[in-house]
Amino acid sequence: MKKVLFVGKFNVLYQEISTYLSRFFNVQMCESELLLESDVLTSGKPDVVLMNLQGMSEVKDRIFYELRTNYMDIPLFCLSSGEDVISPAMVVGIRKFK
Repeated sequence: MKKVLFVGKFNVLYQEISTYLSRFFNVQMCESELLLESDVLTSGKPDVVLMNLQGMSEVKDRIFYELRTNYMDIPLFCLSSGEDVISPAMVVGIRKFK
């Protein structure tokens, strides 16, 4: 079963999405502020990271930076209401694409 690391602020939407995904995947939830302080990415070895950007502050930039520099092999998917602004520089990895 695929392991999904679900990162975000705990709220009703976050919990509902996690409950739904847990029917199909092994879901590990992590509060966004705690992700960089814990060893979830190395010990849990997720197959994919799902990040809920709603309600996240500037910590999302630090998380993007960490993922793109140290965990480029882990796919990242983001959920957003459309109001959350993401800098394209944070999404595109360091590798140059041809």
